[in-house]
Amino acid sequence: SNPVGTFCWSATAADIGANSFTVTVEDDACPLIGQNSAVYTVNVIANPNLPVVAGPDVSICDGDTVTLNATTAALNGVSYSWAPTTNLSSPNTATTDAFPTSTTSYTVTLLYSDGCSLQDAVTVTVLPNPLANVFPSAADVCGGANFLLAGTTDQVGMTFEWFDPSMISLGSGTVVGAQSTLPITVPAATGTYAYVLQVTNPVGGCFSLDTVYL
Repeated sequence: SNPVGTFCWSATAADIGANSFTVTVEDDACPLIGQNSAVYTVNVIANPNLPVVAGPDVSICDGDTVTLNATTAALNGVSYSWAPTTNLSSPNTATTDAFPTSTTSYTVTLLYSDGCSLQDAVTVTVLPNPLANVFPSAADVCGGANFLLAGTTDQVGMTFEWFDPSMISLGSGTVVGAQSTLPITVPAATGTYAYVLQVTNPVGGCFSLDTVYL
């Protein structure tokens, strides 16, 4: 017999000052409808709290993790929350580890003791790892023989670096094309030897590895 109406409104900085709203209520009487109105004023004040800072935007390689650290000079901060919570180690603390699988913008919200809150955002850009492919992936060769290692990638301008079985660099360089070759002399002793190709993107430093077994 006493219906309730709920009105929700999110104020912005453009609404600072007095904001008046009119509520009108009427019944379903016939033939004369009963009606009444009331005016409410909501005073919006500027947020008095010191801001929260999510930190600078950052770039990571696919599969890597970065630490996000929200900071503030305010002494009355109560709680932090990050959104979205996907691929975050601790979404309700000032510091959290992020490991997104694609470029994501994370927003941190700081709730203050006076009930107000402020937000800031940081974008984590996920850079792709270049493809590293050595062919053949395995071969039987005679000890002490000459052999040509060949590798390719899916992007031009990448840096190639070859490593011997002891992970000692055999040489590196940036090529205009998307492939690299390296002549080697196979060790005379019998056994299996692993040679590794590392392909690195000079922009961001993301890299991938592939191995050939001789």
